[in-house]
Amino acid sequence: MIRKLIASGVQTDLIDLDLAELADGEQLALQRDGEVAAVVLSGVVDVVVDGASLGAAGGRSSVFEAPGDAIYAPPGHVQLTARGGEARVAIASAPLADLPPAQARIIRPEDQRIGDVGDGNWGRTVRTILGPNDSAGRLLIGETLNPPGNWSSYPPHKHDTHEPPREVKLEEVYFFQVDPAEGFGVGDGRRGAPDGPVPRSPLRVGANRPMSARAKSPAAATRPAPQARCGAGDPPERSEWWRDGYARGGMSR
Repeated sequence: MIRKLIASGVQTDLIDLDLAELADGEQLALQRDGEVAAVVLSGVVDVVVDGASLGAAGGRSSVFEAPGDAIYAPPGHVQLTARGGEARVAIASAPLADLPPAQARIIRPEDQRIGDVGDGNWGRTVRTILGPNDSAGRLLIGETLNPPGNWSSYPPHKHDTHEPPREVKLEEVYFFQVDPAEGFGVGDGRRGAPDGPVPRSPLRVGANRPMSARAKSPAAATRPAPQARCGAGDPPERSEWWRDGYARGGMSR
């Protein structure tokens, strides 16, 4: 079964975000016009892209257990088959525009950039699954885990103006999960006066917040939902912004 969480042209301009929940042996076939990044949240899937097998991806029981595998695929056909039990996969996609696609592959934890950012009660762990220096068109994908009670996306900031390297216009979507299941989060988002928006306030989570997908483009950007994060944009600008973000202690993650 696959559920549409975010639809481009409706909630966003660039990013689509889906959640696949597969029974053992269930097969999911995707035909996408844009590039795809699929993060295995739990379970194991066999991966075939345009008829070529990439092998098995996944293996963790949840995003809170450990970093996990992800699949990158250029526009075309992607087939995922749950193996050895149920599997949950977050699937982000975005158009390439004039950017070249990258080679299909499985992104393992050892291929990811994982580190702690922020400090005190706004510290968190960031897993950069698909960063600006990795081979891809527009998509940026990551997971962010927050200790109980910590703020995320702090300091308050915004991504609605394209003035690199100070700020780039981003479209982001996040898929939130909490552990334990009865956990909660408190978010505060604001828009400013007619003269323009103000930085949006961070989210405070009662438990944990993993993965996100982010897309960024000079004209539009995309912001996924906590559990998945994706982005799209021109590689040089993406690179400069991403490095600056880390230098400032992980803003926007």
